[in-house]
Parts: sequence; C-alpha cells; structure tokens
Amino acid sequence: MVDPSRKLILRCPRLGGEVDLTYCLGESAGRPCIRTLQCWDAVPPVRKLLMERLPEEEIRRLLDPTPRDRMSIILDAADRGKGR
Repeated sequence: MVDPSRKLILRCPRLGGEVDLTYCLGESAGRPCIRTLQCWDAVPPVRKLLMERLPEEEIRRLLDPTPRDRMSIILDAADRGKGR
C-alpha cells in the first residue's frame, strides 16, 4: 500500500518539472488533474488507491479525458467568479 507520509514524486509532462501526488490530486481547481491516472499508471499502488478513493464521477472524467474547448473553460471560470 502507498505510505501517505512519504511524498511520491514524478515528472509532470504538463509543467516540465517534478510534482508530488498531492499536487496532481488538487491541480485543477481542487480536482485531480485530467492526466493523473495516465501519469501515475506506472505506480500500481497509487492507481489502486486512486480507484478506491476517488468518486465515480472523477474516475469517469479521468478515464475519458475529452479535452474541453477554450470557450467552455472560459465560461465555467466566469460562472465560478460570479459565485464569489
């Protein structure tokens, strides 16, 4: 099993540097990065942990990372800004 006290680090293809698992799990406005399962797939205990702990909706989102168009992203950000 994954030892939560130990920082797990890998190279992020999006950022070009090293990040730990906690960054990946909260990178996208508090939600897991869309590439989390792809990046951590080589570490079976992490993949198993993610599949057990993430809500079903997040797992579906991560397994089918359909890219969103730019306008949808902008409109979602505007909607979130209205709620402040």
